[in-house]
This record gives sequence, C-alpha cells and structure tokens, in this order.
Amino acid sequence: MIESNHDVEMLRNGRYPSYLKQRISSPQGHLSNDESAELLDLLTWEGLEAVFLAHLSMENNLPEIALHSAETILLEKFPLSPRLIVTRRDAETEVYVRER
Repeated sequence: MIESNHDVEMLRNGRYPSYLKQRISSPQGHLSNDESAELLDLLTWEGLEAVFLAHLSMENNLPEIALHSAETILLEKFPLSPRLIVTRRDAETEVYVRER
C-alpha cells in the first residue's frame, strides 16, 4: 500500500489556500502521484502481485490519474505488472486474495 495523494497540477490550480498547498506539497506533506510512482520504481520487485494506491485527495486527484502514474512506471519494469487497486473513501475496497 502506498499513498498517492495528489496530482501536482490539480493541487497547484485548486481552491486550497496557499499555506495548505505548501504544506501538502512539502517534504513533510503528502506524496504526489509522481512521487508515489518514483517510490514504486524503487520498491517493486519481480513477483509483486498487487499495489494499493491509498489516501487519494478528493479535491486534488482522480483515480485515473493516480493509476496512470503508477502504471507508467510499473509497465516499464514488468511486462506483467502488479495489479493496481485504488482504495476509496466512499466505498469498500475490493478484496484481494493473494495467489499462491
């Protein structure tokens, strides 16, 4: 599970006040989709079955954008990339059963 909180452009152009945008995008803030993808690039391994993208901002992100960022990195590394699952605030996340 990895945080994929915000899209940098959506945050930059969104309605949050400047101080909040700065906090979110600071090194002590939240991971952007791009930062999450960079981290996935470092942390993934052959045989990884699934990655859960978590803590997506309702204001500054879309599941499609977060998925695209992660897919771009994973498809470069693995022809059969891990399954990507976006967790949701408003509904249960699908159950993932590990294959053996």
